[in-house]
Order: sequence, then C-alpha cells, then structure tokens
Amino acid sequence: MFKQSIRGAVTVSLLLIGQASFASLKLSEIKKCISNEMDVVRVVHPLKAEYLRAERDGSVTELINMLKEDTEDLDMLTEAEAASTRGKALTKEIGEIEDVLEQSKSCADARKAMLKFANIYEKKPLLSLSVFFEKGVHGDSELQQWNAEARESLKNAGYIKALANFEASRHPALALLLASGETTSVLDEQFMLERDETMKSALKAIVGEDASADILEERLAEKMRKESVARMSAVSAAANELIRK
Repeated sequence: MFKQSIRGAVTVSLLLIGQASFASLKLSEIKKCISNEMDVVRVVHPLKAEYLRAERDGSVTELINMLKEDTEDLDMLTEAEAASTRGKALTKEIGEIEDVLEQSKSCADARKAMLKFANIYEKKPLLSLSVFFEKGVHGDSELQQWNAEARESLKNAGYIKALANFEASRHPALALLLASGETTSVLDEQFMLERDETMKSALKAIVGEDASADILEERLAEKMRKESVARMSAVSAAANELIRK
C-alpha cells in the first residue's frame, strides 16, 4: 500500500521540476511554488511528501514558514530585546531568507536554498523519514527496530487484525504513531498521546477500531494529508503579508 506507481513518480517529477523561470520569486510565483508542493501531497503518501520537502528536495513552503516564524518571534521582542543577540540573529535570518527569494529564479532554486539554509541554522527535522522511503540509506536494522516496536504496541493494544499484516515499510504513518507516540510534525503534534492515555484508546480515537493495517494506514494518512494541505494553505495565505507583490 502507498507504493508510488511509475505514473505517480512521473507526476511528482513534473510538479517539482517543470516550473517556469522568473527574474526573482515574488508573491504570485511563491504561491505557485507552494501550490505545486500541495499537489504533491495529494499525489503521494503525505509522509513521503513531508520527506521530499524537509530532507531531499527542499520546500518553498517551509522557507516561507521559517520567514513567518522568525518575523513573528521578532515582533514579540521588546525594543531592547530586538537589539540583543537574539534579535540580531532573527533579523539576519529574515534578511537571508528574503535574499534567497530575491535571488532564486525558480521554485527549484528556492527549494535547494531552503535545504542549505536549514542545515546552516539547524532547522532540519529531528526525526528523519528517509528510513521509510530510501532503502539502503540506514540499513535494515533501523527499519526492523521501527517494525518491532510498532508491532509490540499493536499487540499490547489488542489490534490483532492490524498486527497480522503490519509492516513498517508499508505503513509508515502507523509505525510512527505506534513506535513514537505521535504522527510527526506534519500534524503539528495534534494527535500526540497524553501521559494518561493508552495506545489502545489513542488508536481507537485516531484510526478507529481494529482492522487491517492497510485500512488503518489509509485512515491515518488521509488525516495527515488534510492537516498538511491546511497547514500549507495557511503558509500560502501568510505569504500575502510577508512577500511583496
């Protein structure tokens, strides 16, 4: 399940690569870049789309989100704090992001710059998703660990039907939920487990009653997809206030 077809892979490549070249990225072009990335979320597993944006191909959406968060943080500082080391660092980051957008001649240029920027400022995700989507990068041992921990959680929760065909490589969203207790930042931790909540009650609330792992993965992935698209739409809307037209 969720194995990307050849047609799907071609579609993603066209969405991410086949884009016009601009003198620089202004508001309308930035919104087109974000729209393309939203289309990718609709084509592939939402975690695969998250992996592509955050770790492999880069993302204009994430670049604008960095600009949004830095601007909001700076606006919250007092005048004295804005003149401090923290304030100067935020101002520097904001200026560098604006320079990236000004100098980028395509969505691809900006995405690549975003990855470089994330590396420099240590804004890469704490949890790498490559283990689920890039075979051979981590070796089998890490994926086997995810698989074992997730299966143990299913067993403890009494989800026998799901346990019968669960595989971390085929059910990455379930694996993350079962082994780490969250569905990653794609959902802004909306479904993170509370301290007094059992995995069984969490599974029931998030994906419903016990069923095939394929069905549970589909339910969870669809929730993640909706949340991801909504988040990206919000970032696109925020660009109206952050980027010159």
